[in-house]
Amino acid sequence: NQAGQIIVVNNAMERLFEYERDDVLGRPLELLLPERLQHIHAAHRAGYYAEPRIRSMGVGLELVGRKKGGNEFPVEIGLSYVNTPDGMQAIAFVTDISARRHAEETQQRLRNELEQYAADLEHRVQERTQEIERRRTVAEGLRDILTLLNSNQSIQETLQMMVHLAARLLEAPAALLVESDKQQLRMVAHSGIQEESVAQWQGEVGVGVMGHTIQRALPIAIGDLQHSPT
Repeated sequence: NQAGQIIVVNNAMERLFEYERDDVLGRPLELLLPERLQHIHAAHRAGYYAEPRIRSMGVGLELVGRKKGGNEFPVEIGLSYVNTPDGMQAIAFVTDISARRHAEETQQRLRNELEQYAADLEHRVQERTQEIERRRTVAEGLRDILTLLNSNQSIQETLQMMVHLAARLLEAPAALLVESDKQQLRMVAHSGIQEESVAQWQGEVGVGVMGHTIQRALPIAIGDLQHSPT
């Protein structure tokens, strides 16, 4: 009724909320709601009586009911009203949608897993495609090297072409071949380096990145040349 008291219930309500009929008759409707929502609902209830109509309650919101033991469960509520000699009475049709919500959550979880699987599969396909392309490039490079070694080109031309092939196989923007005479470094062949830079380049054993590499006779991996040790 307009005072917010429960005046009529059916057997389905008793089963749904786990209350005996006598436990709720005359009690505030908010008894069936979580405590955090009771104050808000009282205001909404007053608004409905001010402008009653047949409609769904809380469209777009997640509505919940509270059982006698305190357990909460998701619900859908339809509202209607009837005029009686005692005044207008509101009618609420409550549906437990726990099974539907569980099905929706399961469906969403499966959809997420499927999307993740598809993304992982696409990533693996890309990696496999890149590996195939890399192997093709290596095979072509080895073929070119064999062809080069069996050609009549000069030693300098051969070294220059091999450095160029090495840069392509390693997907490096530039490469160079350096020899040393225990003191000075000399660039023998290069790829991806401007000629003016080649003409100005000079190095010493034990000085700079290249000089340290020659001195140690070991590979050195450098992430950032600008901050590399000298």
